[in-house]
Amino acid sequence: MPMEQLAIGQAPELQRQLNVMQAQMADVLGEMRRQQALIVRYEQQLQEQQRYIDQHQQNLQPGQLGQNEQQQHLQPGQLIQNEQPLQ
Repeated sequence: MPMEQLAIGQAPELQRQLNVMQAQMADVLGEMRRQQALIVRYEQQLQEQQRYIDQHQQNLQPGQLGQNEQQQHLQPGQLIQNEQPLQ
């Protein structure tokens, strides 16, 4: 069988394989785009959170603590609340 006829006979199968690979690549690209969109959204959220933190830190006076923070005025050997000496 001449090479031309062999190649012509294989053409439909090769075309089918090519179509399958193109479809797989389209799926991969679609997933990559979805992942990239998620990354962009997470980066935006992080930037918003950082701006919020920066803004609130600027509102504090030197030495002033933020909300939910407590300054511990401990003497040497004094324990922080909820700590117990080891027996």
